[in-house]
Amino acid sequence: MRVLIVGAGAIGTMIGGVLTRAGHRVTYLDLPQVVEKIKSSKIRVEGLGDVIETSDFDAVDDIAGLDPFDLCVVAVKSYCTRAAMEKVTDDVASVILTFQNGLDNEELLSERYGPHRVVGGSITYPVALLDTGYVRIENSRGGIGLAPVEGSLDISEIVEIFTRGGMQVISTGDYRSLKWSKLLLNLICNATCAILDMTPGEIFSDRRLVAIEQRQIQEALRVMDRRRIPVMNLPGYPVIPFTALYRVSPPSVLKLLMKKKIARGRGDKKPSLLLEMEKGSGCTEVRYLNGAVYRQAFSAALRAPVNKILYETLEDIVRGFISPDDFRRNPENFLNLFRLGK
Repeated sequence: MRVLIVGAGAIGTMIGGVLTRAGHRVTYLDLPQVVEKIKSSKIRVEGLGDVIETSDFDAVDDIAGLDPFDLCVVAVKSYCTRAAMEKVTDDVASVILTFQNGLDNEELLSERYGPHRVVGGSITYPVALLDTGYVRIENSRGGIGLAPVEGSLDISEIVEIFTRGGMQVISTGDYRSLKWSKLLLNLICNATCAILDMTPGEIFSDRRLVAIEQRQIQEALRVMDRRRIPVMNLPGYPVIPFTALYRVSPPSVLKLLMKKKIARGRGDKKPSLLLEMEKGSGCTEVRYLNGAVYRQAFSAALRAPVNKILYETLEDIVRGFISPDDFRRNPENFLNLFRLGK
């Protein structure tokens, strides 16, 4: 199978390495400076059994003149989707697969390429980008989920190629369930950590901050309930019992139950939104995470004030409208946002 991977970041590098090991021909599409660097190095993927190391791939900054591919994997940040679509022609591939975090990407891709060609994907492996072309999977208990936007699309071949690549794969006919269930995981200790410049372990040491974490999840669950989107378990993550806990447990109990689990898993690791802030690019995916919950709640005639505050506050910090020092390691100022409204 000929595969185009749009974006040679952490996820794109991992997917490319796995598919190359399984015997598929991989081409990366990225910016010229990334293409130049990746061409001079090998793809290296650690953490999935044997180390994957290969130089048997192509990298380009423009696909003009190339024959159509069998599969196009979109692996850029959600705020880069529209820019990526400008580089990816209508006839790029038979199937478009997105592994992007958050909501709205499947809908954007469906508008451009047709819902009958789009597959939603989620990845629960924690993947660290150590250098261009070099990633480490930090916990092998995860896997990937796949779901066609339209049920008529047969994804059995896609499931098979990832399974042969050594990954745990699940598939479902409900892409909304897949993406919303992953969204719930992406919300926890993400925007709060980014605003406060604190670790997940520190957040779950403060009952008041745990209450904020819980309320953002409860708001997302109310939207899912209203839209009849079922929660589903994901590879390595029992999302159904996790959300049951967040629905009913008092914050003090949730703190006790989750503190050890958080500390054992990613207690001192920086979440994605905080890492994006530290890069100083002026962009984060918070619009597609907390911002998406707020927008979806509004369209369903529901309120999501906690997600709204988290989304708008982080956006204002990133855009320079609020100094990060106003909230850095200052839970009192942060909590005042929720007492007073924003």
